[in-house]
Amino acid sequence: MTLTVAADGWKAVRRAVFARDGGCVATNRQFSTDWVGEDDPCRDGFGNELRPGDWNHLEFDHVREKLGGKRLNDEAHGIGVCPWHHRLSTYWRSDTSYHRAAAREWLRKHYPEVWT
Repeated sequence: MTLTVAADGWKAVRRAVFARDGGCVATNRQFSTDWVGEDDPCRDGFGNELRPGDWNHLEFDHVREKLGGKRLNDEAHGIGVCPWHHRLSTYWRSDTSYHRAAAREWLRKHYPEVWT
């Protein structure tokens, strides 16, 4: 059963997504085919490097099923990403078309009953 914000709250959904993704997806080799690692470490919104496993600064990034589609607030439509890799890095960002396609595929594998 997929957690939703309406039924389970943001805290539970975020915790489930961050645990599933192992933290920021940019540093997860199973998610990212162009893994960043030490070349572009996770950082907070001020550019300070984050320790691996520090989930307090992670953000829930909505992944829409199609461009311009509705943002759904559930674990099947979100990935965990640090602020740096969400929107600030010039090297790896979750909002590029390439990484959005990878995120859709990643979520489609994990939630085939939700992603059609």
